[in-house]
Amino acid sequence: MANHMRLFRAFILGLVLLGAAAPVARAAVLSVQPAKMTAPQDQLAVVEVRLNSGQDVVNAVEGKVSYDPAALEVVEVSKAGSFLTLWVAGPTVDAVAGTVTFTGGVPNGSYVINGRVLSLVFRPKQLGATSFVLDSIASSVRLNDGLGTAAELRTEASVVTVGVNDSALSLTSTTHPQEQVWYATNDVHLAWTPTTGASYAFILADDPGALPDERFGTAVATTTYANVADGAHYFVLRERLPKDSWRTVAIRRVLVDTTSPEDFTPVVTSDVVPGKRVLVFQATDVMSAVVRYTVQEGDTVTNPATSPYILQDQKQQKALLVTAYDAAGNQRQAKIAGVHVAAKRQPYLPILGVGAVLILLCGGAIFFMRRRK
Repeated sequence: MANHMRLFRAFILGLVLLGAAAPVARAAVLSVQPAKMTAPQDQLAVVEVRLNSGQDVVNAVEGKVSYDPAALEVVEVSKAGSFLTLWVAGPTVDAVAGTVTFTGGVPNGSYVINGRVLSLVFRPKQLGATSFVLDSIASSVRLNDGLGTAAELRTEASVVTVGVNDSALSLTSTTHPQEQVWYATNDVHLAWTPTTGASYAFILADDPGALPDERFGTAVATTTYANVADGAHYFVLRERLPKDSWRTVAIRRVLVDTTSPEDFTPVVTSDVVPGKRVLVFQATDVMSAVVRYTVQEGDTVTNPATSPYILQDQKQQKALLVTAYDAAGNQRQAKIAGVHVAAKRQPYLPILGVGAVLILLCGGAIFFMRRRK
């Protein structure tokens, strides 16, 4: 009996030890990182939404990030470097409500360890502490179980302390002087005022979280990039002072669009405005969006023009030329030929012609009879 008790106790102890050694299921964590950061006022900064799925294989992430629009301006939401490859909705920024919403997925699912979901590029507007907060109700992570089961989820916020910009460095660009403006040039020149004895490392990348290779620090204070692809790019500049560590001193957004809007076909119709011929048109631009149209009827130009456009010449005898402009000034034109209206035949012209023939015949007959006499 005593032996049986010893065996039973050993069995229970083994189960306890086995349970302690077995992995314990953990909730997925959706967070805004870094958890704490300091950002200078009126300078671009970046936070990232990241996911740790624990021991679960997940295939979809849905999120809603809230922030104070009076304190922060979200300039762009970047998907560069995201482990999500399929985007169902968004990312979408509501600058009035101060929210960023998104829904993305990864086919066939994946374990995720500190995986980047997206990056938020923002500009602090006022001094003090503020935060990016993930809405725990509107955010979810779905398991790759064929049912879309919601995983247990914990959310974590990021606290941003906005301070005065104490850097004397001034970063400028002669080719792209304004960060929020699209330019139709793909050569990018940047320059800054260097600090005495400082080294600089820099990079121009699509990813706002990219870091330059600090092994190649240099004292130069200017750089040029040629044949930059269309899109939004970020120039990240890091500085190291003597006997100090590297730090990011500037992030600058560079917008390049050298491509014209896509081909489009305007249409003249009488179905939009009763009793009127109108011109209907809409062009698209992949990169910077169409911002303006002009319409030319013969020699008359309407600038700007909006669709539907009521024709000044309701007979449409003049050729029409519609020009679409994107935000960088690139343009695309579409033409419609004028409608040829044939001149109306006057009803008395045939009668005059017949009368002239009769007069000639009669005159000829009289002349012939007189000759015979």
